[in-house]
Amino acid sequence: MDIPLDRIKQNEPLSHHSSIKVGGPAKWYYEAQIREDLINAVKTAIRLKVTYFVLGGGTNVLFKDEGFDGLIVRNKTQNINLQGFKGRIEKGQLNLNEIVITSDSGVTMNQLVRYTIEEGLEGLEYYLGQPGTVGGAIYNNAHWRQNLIGDKIISAEIINKDGEVVIVGKDYFKFGYDMSLLHKTKETVLSVKFQLIKGDKDTLWQRATETLEYRKLTQPSFPSLGCTFQNPPNLTCSAGYLIDSVGLKGKIIGGAQISEKHANFILNIGGATSSDVLSLIKLIKSKVVKKFGIELKEEIVTI
Repeated sequence: MDIPLDRIKQNEPLSHHSSIKVGGPAKWYYEAQIREDLINAVKTAIRLKVTYFVLGGGTNVLFKDEGFDGLIVRNKTQNINLQGFKGRIEKGQLNLNEIVITSDSGVTMNQLVRYTIEEGLEGLEYYLGQPGTVGGAIYNNAHWRQNLIGDKIISAEIINKDGEVVIVGKDYFKFGYDMSLLHKTKETVLSVKFQLIKGDKDTLWQRATETLEYRKLTQPSFPSLGCTFQNPPNLTCSAGYLIDSVGLKGKIIGGAQISEKHANFILNIGGATSSDVLSLIKLIKSKVVKKFGIELKEEIVTI
């Protein structure tokens, strides 16, 4: 089945779908509301050899001012299902302490976290306040301190490069720090199966709320892409520390600014363009490599 033509928008401003609110128009734009929409859109683009990009929450994605000469598929799939239980017999009683849930890739992380906490399921509570969708979290192996989202999954359904829907195990993704195999393959995640454990709902809400408050205290409120750079491996200092150390905190180019609150965030303080953001990224990288000999690697994806 092809994409319904009456649901395709032309020249849709991507600034409307980016967390930093910059970016030119997409030649074609389509919202996938259910799983079948997403499958049909990706399969159609592959069959017709149309350049496409599947967009989740619009975080960690910088669209260029020139726009996108292809199809943007906005993933708004929303299903979450309690899949089953695992357990063992202890002292003559069946203890069902491991729970499996399945989430569509278009579900926001906030929505998934709130669902699991309300069900008394432990394992994702530290991601309250994490921007973006489940698909994006898998793509980048989202983390909170030492907690990695990849550690919580069992398997996932993906659309491979040939347009086939296949189930792959956790090891397929070759998860690393801010990294998964999807960076290379560009395959599309349809749904993800998580393995969680039973927990106390009040305790889970307390952990989640403390995490959310910490995010609010340490992260800026202006539109941004989240952290711009990965923290350098094998170093105790962060990317934000390095940027601050070369005197760039608060630096402004056009309508974009390196946050004074957290130097690893680039903000849209009003009227920023993608070129402004890219100019700050280039400046940061050149200053840091000159002073420290460290080449910062972007955490964001430029489209």
